[in-house]
This record gives sequence, C-alpha cells and structure tokens, in this order.
Amino acid sequence: ALISSWTLAMFILVCVISLKHYPWYYGMFLPLIFLLPDKHALRRLLLILSVSNLLTLTVIGQAHIINYLLITLVPIVWVLKTERALKTG
Repeated sequence: ALISSWTLAMFILVCVISLKHYPWYYGMFLPLIFLLPDKHALRRLLLILSVSNLLTLTVIGQAHIINYLLITLVPIVWVLKTERALKTG
C-alpha cells in the first residue's frame, strides 16, 4: 500500500502538476512499477505511459499540448475503460 501511495503521488506530481513534460521523467516510474502487483491498475497505467513517453513516436513536433493529450491522456482513458470492463465483466 505504501508503494502504491508513493507511486500515485509521483504520478500526480510528474504527469498532472508539472509544468515541464519531458519523456525521460517516466523512466523514474519503472523501478516502482515492478514492485506493484501484476493486476494493479496503477501498474498498467504507468507501464503504458512510461513506454509511450520513452518512445515518443509522435509526428506532431512542437505541439506540446497535443503531445500531452495523445501520450498521457489517451493511455489514462484506455486503462480506466479496461478497469471498468474488468470490474463489470
């Protein structure tokens, strides 16, 4: 529970509150991700975010807001939808 609390706090600070958004920030999540249980929603979310941000294969260039929406918010929505589907099904 302590690891998930710290990981969630780091996620909020880095992904939501931070004014600068660099892809290598997500590398700091990788050690914590693997300490969370396999089925943990935060683990899946941060794994997807870390991989997508470290690869940063967008063709949008300097459109930072669009990059943020595509690389951060799309995985968040996807994990939330799969979590809801797992709970109902």
